[in-house]
Amino acid sequence: MPRRSDLGTGERFLVGSGTPASFLRMARVLPDGLGERAAKVPARELTPEEAREGARTDPALREAASRLGEMPLPRTDKPRAALGWTTRSVRTTVLETAESLFRLGLVEA
Repeated sequence: MPRRSDLGTGERFLVGSGTPASFLRMARVLPDGLGERAAKVPARELTPEEAREGARTDPALREAASRLGEMPLPRTDKPRAALGWTTRSVRTTVLETAESLFRLGLVEA
């Protein structure tokens, strides 16, 4: 639980683990942690050429294709200093997020 701090009042915090994680890296965590419930998770990464080609007809790929090669790295110094926030591993975050989506009925097993 974050500490109470006047430094964070009225501020916006975008946070991450401080370690970049590709969608493929996150996808590979799911079968190991969720077993059969992750059976539909894609197991391979598209090549840049496949992503660009797919973006021509698949709206879901358009933004991804426009960001090929990018690996944004959120900074964690501000929430650490203001809130005493600490990171969790990518694996823990991905699995707990997936479990939450199942529990809320937003994803079918």
